[in-house]
Amino acid sequence: MADNQRSRSCEKGFSFIELLFVLAIIGIVAGLALPALVRSQDASKEASAIGSIRAIFTSQMAYSATAGNGNFGTLEELAASGYLDGAVVDGISNDYEFSLSEDGTSFAVSARPLGPNAAQMRSFYCDETGMIRWAIGAPANASSPVLGN
Repeated sequence: MADNQRSRSCEKGFSFIELLFVLAIIGIVAGLALPALVRSQDASKEASAIGSIRAIFTSQMAYSATAGNGNFGTLEELAASGYLDGAVVDGISNDYEFSLSEDGTSFAVSARPLGPNAAQMRSFYCDETGMIRWAIGAPANASSPVLGN
């Protein structure tokens, strides 16, 4: 019997309980990290949408001053003139849907979030004034708060 106890105490490795304890700790850490990862992904998508809105605004100003002869253009006209790349022209980029309305002398561009977290993400709006506006849970418009204020 003494030999049996001595041989068990000399065995190397982890017990089942120790392994379960380590797995439980890993699960808790992963559970705490996952919401932060989702928030950072959403922030990245919002930053990309803001950049695209700014690019569309800049493209509209350049188009109006040159090829548009004082008038604003559609997304397709901006792309055809070389002022805008094709990613935004398709209407969807990085989980945001972009739409542009213009009547020649004015324009409005909006970015609406898509996907499962859309209700918690900001939508954006910009017109010929160049002010980017935002709203959460509803489409942004000309009366929404200005970004950065």
